[in-house]
Amino acid sequence: MNVSESASDSPVVRYGYAYDTIDLVLNKTQRLYQYWLSKCSAGELPTKESIDLMEVYDVAPYVVVRDIIGDPQNFRVRFWGSGMTSQLGYDPTGKIVSELYSEEGVKELHQIYAAIIAIRNPVQIVGCLEFLADKAPRKYEAIHTPLAAKDGEIVQILSCFDFDGTEKLQPIEPPSRNEGWKLFLNLELP
Repeated sequence: MNVSESASDSPVVRYGYAYDTIDLVLNKTQRLYQYWLSKCSAGELPTKESIDLMEVYDVAPYVVVRDIIGDPQNFRVRFWGSGMTSQLGYDPTGKIVSELYSEEGVKELHQIYAAIIAIRNPVQIVGCLEFLADKAPRKYEAIHTPLAAKDGEIVQILSCFDFDGTEKLQPIEPPSRNEGWKLFLNLELP
């Protein structure tokens, strides 16, 4: 599957839950979250300059970094780990969210990222990706963390996905096939 097919044909069904209370279960997401916390200083968000993926080389293949661009906000994939490409079958580095997903998928991702920006804290996702054509459903846990510029403005979202050990995660009921993307946001916004 190539990136352009994903937006036009919508072969991916996504569903799951988003939380602003972090209770990570899987190793990769815990590792990135602990790293992110270690870069927080005096109650301030980590800056994008403080992040060095070589410091978390063990999970870097499952890391995604998205730049926040434009007005209204959009998100460009700056870094897409090789493990993500192996799991999902494509590499969208350099693409913006609206080039990658269906209109509904873009709306859901924008909601998640807008929540992260509004609350200035990480968001945890427990979800499932279904590749209708060629791969079995992939349950996952993800952590999405905000990174700031030196002036404190959030300029990037640093994420990590874990597809291993997902039997430890809560059960997730899929929507019916014709519903497409579903993400149940359990976020408390200010």
